[in-house]
Amino acid sequence: MELFFNKLKKFMSECEDLESSKVAGYYRTIEQMSDKLKQLFEECEKYNFSFTFYSSSEGHYSLYESEGIDVQFFEKSDGGSDQCEWDRHLNFIYTIELSDDMRGSYCTCEESDIGFDYRYKCCGVGCDWYVPNVTVKRHETVATDSFGGYEKDMWKLQDNWNGDKNDAEAQQKEAQKRYIQEQIDRLNSQMQSLD
Repeated sequence: MELFFNKLKKFMSECEDLESSKVAGYYRTIEQMSDKLKQLFEECEKYNFSFTFYSSSEGHYSLYESEGIDVQFFEKSDGGSDQCEWDRHLNFIYTIELSDDMRGSYCTCEESDIGFDYRYKCCGVGCDWYVPNVTVKRHETVATDSFGGYEKDMWKLQDNWNGDKNDAEAQQKEAQKRYIQEQIDRLNSQMQSLD
């Protein structure tokens, strides 16, 4: 646990993408969750790990514009191996999602109120503020693979796929035509029986 928090504190302090006014609140919120993060701490002791900052504004749309930290894990190196870190990458990561939740009511604090802070022009109790929220998730990759073949093989597959798609669309249109024709025949039959 101590190893995780030491590395996390250093990462968060040095991360230029994290808004500095929010770092302390997020860090403290993660500390509050310690009893719920035992598996994460055990894996941090067992494997090498590193942090990466991510933001939904980097090409990902999110209603809340969340940001967070990925915790990536690697097999520990035997020291003499030339194996690069990517080759030792494990099949799971943790994400530490960071967001804010507005709470409280409109600030009506005045200088004469008890606990009034002149820097913030507020007493800081019951007024609207952004509460740091943290969600920690573990993601595991079940399987991964790459296409087995050459680019020309992919071209053939794509041609066949498009052909199958076109055949399916043609079959759908033919089925719809048959249905309409059956309806016309049924209605014609009903009209003839009325004569």
